[in-house]
Amino acid sequence: MSPDAKLANELLAEVFERYIPTYPTCPPFRGDGSPTTLAQVCSRWRSVAHGTPALWRAVKLDLIKDIALGMTRQTRLDIAQTWLERSYPLPLSIVFRCPTNRTLILAEAFAMLLSYSSHWQYANIMVPAALPVQMQAKGERRDMPMLVGINVDVRSNDTEPHLGLLHVPALQTFIGQLTDDSYYLKMITSDVWRNLTTLKLRDIALADAAPILSQTQALVKLWLDIWNPATARMPAICLPNLETMILEGGSEDDEASVLINALTLPALRCLGFPDDFISVFAPGATVTYVQGLLRLVTTLGCGGSLTKLAMSDCYSSRVLLMDDILAALPSVRRLYLKRDEWPLAVEDLWDSKTVLEQCR
Repeated sequence: MSPDAKLANELLAEVFERYIPTYPTCPPFRGDGSPTTLAQVCSRWRSVAHGTPALWRAVKLDLIKDIALGMTRQTRLDIAQTWLERSYPLPLSIVFRCPTNRTLILAEAFAMLLSYSSHWQYANIMVPAALPVQMQAKGERRDMPMLVGINVDVRSNDTEPHLGLLHVPALQTFIGQLTDDSYYLKMITSDVWRNLTTLKLRDIALADAAPILSQTQALVKLWLDIWNPATARMPAICLPNLETMILEGGSEDDEASVLINALTLPALRCLGFPDDFISVFAPGATVTYVQGLLRLVTTLGCGGSLTKLAMSDCYSSRVLLMDDILAALPSVRRLYLKRDEWPLAVEDLWDSKTVLEQCR
């Protein structure tokens, strides 16, 4: 008698769950760490595996390439659908990657995944370039009661409405890159923005970011990748719970000034931004770099709470100012000034290893 024959099916299922990556990370369709591998060992293992929904609840459908791991797009799509059928009724973790060209199978794959959206808990999705008319949401409400985190990536014009208007009462984390930034406020209602704790918006103008930030009073983590043109006005915004903020993108003087002067962040502990932002607060030769940095931090209202500070694209000479910066900001315990330290700083300030941040 084989050792596993002594195990009850429930215990064997628990062993199987330890074999695959920890949810919400998605296991591969084949090979090590795949539940498919378990199901190929023997008839009993296949029966137990197929009857254990937790093994199939995290699905990564990558259709970037025509052929991947010896599988066609249609084969990968069929496998994904089989896994989702076996996962019922558990919440799901979904990752969907696709090229931006107009291919029917991409639209079919997206529509198939959307048919399970009421069970999405984590979703990291690219929206295909075009959907047939019968597959389009046309602005209809899409109920996602289990969704707590979503990363939406739209690379083609006018495809945002394919998702519909999201009813996501449990949403905590939103990451987005749209072609029409005004659609953010249509996609998600104000009561959801008010309850978000993590927000990352890529390639967004301040004019579109401002009305969103005005509603996100519960935010703990914020990442903005901003671009020109700058907005001439931005309302005063206090984010009393924000602990981490990373700024990237455009660093025009007016843009930086409008953004920094509008924000009050009394609880901020971790801050990263382009080195050029400091020039707004240290103009000409009348104010030193360190004084400009201190003015920036003081304007944000976080001089006493800041513990980690990072600047991107710093001149090499900035390292010589490290002692002066630490003396001016005594609460700072970790300071990143070298150009090659920015990726390390971002990893330290912001967890980029979650399923919502994969494949970027």
